[in-house]
Amino acid sequence: MRQPGSDGSRQSPHDHLHATDRNGIIQCSSNGSARVGAMVADRELFDRAIATGDFVVGSYGTGAVSGKAVIRFAQPVFDKG
Repeated sequence: MRQPGSDGSRQSPHDHLHATDRNGIIQCSSNGSARVGAMVADRELFDRAIATGDFVVGSYGTGAVSGKAVIRFAQPVFDKG
């Protein structure tokens, strides 16, 4: 469900979500297929999430596709098989 943006619009509260493989290659994205097959923009954040195996918070930046201000987060999901 979309929540109103800070300007009163019906904008989504997130810029986008990606799922990547273990190498940081985007496999699916909430932005559609435009970035599928590309490397994640914040490799340091990705590497830290894999190394710690935990949720990590990145730095403030600009979304590569939207141009909006973002704070990046990463949460690794491991296959226990």
